[in-house]
Amino acid sequence: MVFATPLHGQERSNGLLAEGTPFETAWHAYDSGVPGPTVLVTGGIHGNEPAGARAAAQIASWTVARGRLIVVPRCNPPALAERTRRLPGLEGDAGDLNRHFPRRGDAVDAPVSEQADRIWTFVLDSEPDVLLDLHEGYGVRAAGSKSVGSSVLTARDEDQDHQQVMLAAINSEIDDPMLSLIHISE
Repeated sequence: MVFATPLHGQERSNGLLAEGTPFETAWHAYDSGVPGPTVLVTGGIHGNEPAGARAAAQIASWTVARGRLIVVPRCNPPALAERTRRLPGLEGDAGDLNRHFPRRGDAVDAPVSEQADRIWTFVLDSEPDVLLDLHEGYGVRAAGSKSVGSSVLTARDEDQDHQQVMLAAINSEIDDPMLSLIHISE
């Protein structure tokens, strides 16, 4: 289901992913009407990390000067409702939606659950230049925590200039260097 509202050459669209299932969730898109990159933001992969879903919901109302912004704030509604990390009733990686997506250099080359397949198909259909998946972390990576919290992870073979610009912008408002976000290439 898709709804579109023209805004002077711009367009805001909304729809549902996984309609009619326990995973039914809204997606939101804003097209500036000006050529530019497509950024896709997801949140709520882990139900015990509600900050990602909340931040994505706020981002869904943003506008952009050029390109497109697409947001799926609540990728795992059952886990968010139960405030659990995993899909309700499943343990380990079998229940971890974040482990259900294709991984480069791994034997897994297709989504391994229906919800991962729905999300992955949506991602591929959206053709994003950037995919930003919002999570919460514990501890601070720069301070030696084993968590990847306070990190920007990429799956590129080479860093790109815009990654450093993004980190510099975010870190410019952080006074304590031990709390700064760091960049990790996978």
